[in-house]
Amino acid sequence: STSLLFEVIFLFNTITSSTHKKFDKDVYYELIPKLIDLLKHTSSIIAEQALYVLRNIIDTPYAREIALKYDALPHIVDIIKPDTSIMLMDDITWLLSNLCQRTEPLSLETTKHILPVLNCLLRNENEYERIIKINNEYENVTSDTCRILSYVSDGDKNNVRAIMETGILPKLLKCLASSKKSIFIPALLIVRNIVEFGDDAHKDAIIAAGGLSGLRIVLSNCFVDEEDIERESFWIIGTLAGNTDQIQSVIDAGLLPTLMNSIAGENKIIQMRSQWVLMDILSRARGRFLKKLLNAGVLTVICNNFMKVKDDDTIMVHYLDDLKDMLDAAEENGQIEKFVIILEETGVIERLRALRFHQNDIIFKRSMSFFD
Repeated sequence: STSLLFEVIFLFNTITSSTHKKFDKDVYYELIPKLIDLLKHTSSIIAEQALYVLRNIIDTPYAREIALKYDALPHIVDIIKPDTSIMLMDDITWLLSNLCQRTEPLSLETTKHILPVLNCLLRNENEYERIIKINNEYENVTSDTCRILSYVSDGDKNNVRAIMETGILPKLLKCLASSKKSIFIPALLIVRNIVEFGDDAHKDAIIAAGGLSGLRIVLSNCFVDEEDIERESFWIIGTLAGNTDQIQSVIDAGLLPTLMNSIAGENKIIQMRSQWVLMDILSRARGRFLKKLLNAGVLTVICNNFMKVKDDDTIMVHYLDDLKDMLDAAEENGQIEKFVIILEETGVIERLRALRFHQNDIIFKRSMSFFD
C-alpha cells in the first residue's frame, strides 16, 4: 500500500541521512534504479521521499553514473510543478547539480531535458525574497542552477549553443551583480565557458546583453579580493575585445579605468593579466581607437610599471615584448609620434638605451630591437 511504501522510503531517508557512506557499491546499484522508478509514482509524497534518498546518496562518482544510466535527470525534473515549494526546489537543484558535476560534461542528449527548466528556475534574488524571507532557499536554488549550467557548459560546444538558445543569458548576466559569491562565481564561469566554447555570435550576444558592465561590477565590488576571480574576468574581457566595435564596447562599459587600476596594483600576477588585456586591445585597435586609448593613459600606466621592474628578468622580457608589439601597432596606424612622446616622458627610452648593455642576452636583444 502507499502508506507502507511511504514508511519504507521514509526509513531509507532517515538511514541514508546519517550512515549512507557505509553502503557499498552493490547496495547503490540495487537501490538507485528503484528510487528513480519511484520518482514516477502517482503519489507526490512517495516521489518526494525517493528524491530525498537520492539526494543523500548521490555524492560519489559511481552513484552519480548509476543514476545517469537510469535516466534520473528527466524524472527529477518532472517532479517540478508550478506550485512546487521553494524548499523542495532547493533539494531538487542540489541533486541536479551533483548529478551534473562530472569530469566530462553531460551530452546534449541528456541536458536537453533540463535546460528549459533551468531557464525557469533562474529567477533574480528579489523574486525569491518575495517568496520566502526567513531562510536562504532562494539563494541556494539560484546558486545550484548556476552551478549546473557551469558544469554542462564546460568544454561542450553543443551544450553552450543549447544554453544560448533557451534565452537564459540576460538572467545569467544579472547574477554577476549578485553580492553572494555562491551565485556570481558560477555565473562568471558560465560566461567564461560561453566565451571559450561558443562562437562569435555568442560573444556579441554577451556584449549586447550588458555582459561587460556585469564584469565591471564583479571587478569593482569590495568583496573581490581573490586572484582567480580577477583572472577569469580579465580573460573574458580580453577575449571579448576582438575587433574595433568590441573594443568600443569595453570603453563604453567603463572597463579601461578598472584595467589600469589593476596594472597599478601590488599583485604581480593580476598586473600581468590586466596588462595582457590592455596590450591585446592596443595591438588590435586601429585609427581613432588607438589614439583614444593612448590619450586615456593606457600606455602611460604600462610604462610606469615597466620602470618599476628591477631584478626579475622574466617580467622584464614580458614588458619589452608588450612594448614592442604596441610600438609596431602604433607605427602601422600613424600614432608613432604620440607613442614615442609617452616613452620619453615616462623615462622608457632612456631605460631601453641602458638595457642594451644588460648581461641577459634575451633582454639585450629585445632592447636593441627598439633601435633597429
